[in-house]
Amino acid sequence: MKVFARFLFITAVMALVLSMAISILTFSTVDLQRVFPSAWWLHLVCLALMFVIAVAADRAKIPGGFRKLKLWDYALPMAWWLKIIAVAVVGYALLSQFLMPRDAHSNGPGVVNGQKVLESHGRVIRQLSDAEFVRYRNYEIRAFASWWMIFFGIEVLLAAGLVRAIRSTATRARVSFDS
Repeated sequence: MKVFARFLFITAVMALVLSMAISILTFSTVDLQRVFPSAWWLHLVCLALMFVIAVAADRAKIPGGFRKLKLWDYALPMAWWLKIIAVAVVGYALLSQFLMPRDAHSNGPGVVNGQKVLESHGRVIRQLSDAEFVRYRNYEIRAFASWWMIFFGIEVLLAAGLVRAIRSTATRARVSFDS
């Protein structure tokens, strides 16, 4: 179970780094949704990983398990540099949300009758140039990537807590067995 918990931790870290890379790349002029359309699969990865961490915590026979969030007792006492990284990731995710233009939050780019437009709930707001179309598509994926970063960050903490809890439970079992 310890190896599986480490695998979950590494997977969560890799997904966090990928979502951060996607978010940072949205500042470029590259149409990420065209170049990397599978980025939307991070939705599924985020949900599945949380489910697997919860099941693994339940199967690991940790006192309290995932249901009572006792994993936080193991996840929160982390190194100072990891706390700084966690605050920086959440800060960047929130800042990138607030730095987007106001009309990018509720409107999305689309193609209507062969023309690139900004639309809201099927209503055309205005026509977009090619560069604006790519920029608004990148705003769209940046908004999602910000949430992915926050949730993958939580999963990193939970998976780290799971690893520490399993290690702590194994140590306690070894000590009581040896006595």
